[in-house]
Amino acid sequence: MYRSFCARTTWSDVNGRYMDMYEKPQQLANKEDVVIGCDAFWNTFWNLNGLWNLVTPRYSRMHVNSLLELYDRGGWLPKGPAGIEYSGIMVASHGIELITSAYMAGIRDFDAQKALKAILHQQTVPGRPHEGGGWVGNRFLESYMKYGYVANEDGPVSCTLEYAYDDWAASEFAKALGDTKSAEMLYKRSRNFENIFDSNVGYVRMKNRDGSWVEPFDSLCCSTFLGSGYVEGNAWQYTWFVPQDVQYIVDFLGKEEFCRRLDYGFVQSEPWSFSSESVNWTESLASMGALPINHGNQPNMQAAYLFNYAGKPWLTQKWARAIMDKFYGDRPENGWMGDEDEGQMGSWYTLSSLGLFQMQGGCATEPIWDLGSPQFAKATIHLDSKYYSGKEFVIEAKNASPENIYIQKAMLNGKPYNKPWLFHKDIVNGGTLTLVMDPKPNKKWGVESEK
Repeated sequence: MYRSFCARTTWSDVNGRYMDMYEKPQQLANKEDVVIGCDAFWNTFWNLNGLWNLVTPRYSRMHVNSLLELYDRGGWLPKGPAGIEYSGIMVASHGIELITSAYMAGIRDFDAQKALKAILHQQTVPGRPHEGGGWVGNRFLESYMKYGYVANEDGPVSCTLEYAYDDWAASEFAKALGDTKSAEMLYKRSRNFENIFDSNVGYVRMKNRDGSWVEPFDSLCCSTFLGSGYVEGNAWQYTWFVPQDVQYIVDFLGKEEFCRRLDYGFVQSEPWSFSSESVNWTESLASMGALPINHGNQPNMQAAYLFNYAGKPWLTQKWARAIMDKFYGDRPENGWMGDEDEGQMGSWYTLSSLGLFQMQGGCATEPIWDLGSPQFAKATIHLDSKYYSGKEFVIEAKNASPENIYIQKAMLNGKPYNKPWLFHKDIVNGGTLTLVMDPKPNKKWGVESEK
């Protein structure tokens, strides 16, 4: 949990003064605000945003207002920023999810209309160097808008998936604010991910400007950063990257193949403790695509929770617990394999140890939390009364132990519960989720995935 917070830096002084991206002194108008610096939002939507929204919503508000302060000064939402300078260090604009998830969670003491304006600018104006230094916007947005995908000649095809997810989150935000026209435009564009799914090979793959597929195809090929291929990953990992619509992947592969392939990937990666870079630390970028499952980098950190969406939640419980046990160590040689990325990796463990995850990053107009395998017999989330009506939410996992990792049955506020997810409102209204744990899976519990 410490790592989930320590990567953010307060850049403004105690009196609200700070230096902007033009090296000019500025003054925050609200004494409760601060300007926050960080590296990037590399898929922090799965856990970091959710942890802050749930446990420290005041921090979420501070961060959203910090992003909007820098938008006011520089005309663009920052991707970090690192030292108040604009940084193009990672792909896409996942600060959109930070803003959207905060709003959907009920944290709304910021200028939502200004935030929507900033998001629309981010998603419709191609990225470029900024006059104050650094890079702003989405580097490959022009290709994405022209072809409906990021063409192989222009950049990483995987950016198609990242941009499409941002489009979906932005669409949900616009819908919540009543901007139907923008919501419809963004939602339509969010389906661009479909353009790089090739049914002939059963994966996403690189695609040329003329619409032809790049040959030959290798599902573990071509980890890259800005060039041709997949950003710090491979086709195997990125085929699962449609957090806004996992059902599409289930339908694309078929439910049985979906589960078979995903389970196979975990089995193959377990000897390496689910850390792809452990295969070859001297070739860090290339090794990120060496295994099917790589918990050591952000694009693949939702993998364990995907089984919830294909009717086999006991496999989510099995593999989420396996990652907690084998990836997260307590010795120098295994204490933190892979890339922390500003608290996302620590947040994954913090929430997963409670049995919680957010596949959609909390960005739906009715956000949900996915259920996994809690480690603790009892955990209490103390809710901030400024934002949430409930006093606390208690998660009881009876018989929880290193062996008892499977949910046998569940009760929500004393009533039987048979879904592998909760509405956000179920948590923040306060109450108790009681789970009975056992060493053997109950393959009848939680198979209901319908929202």
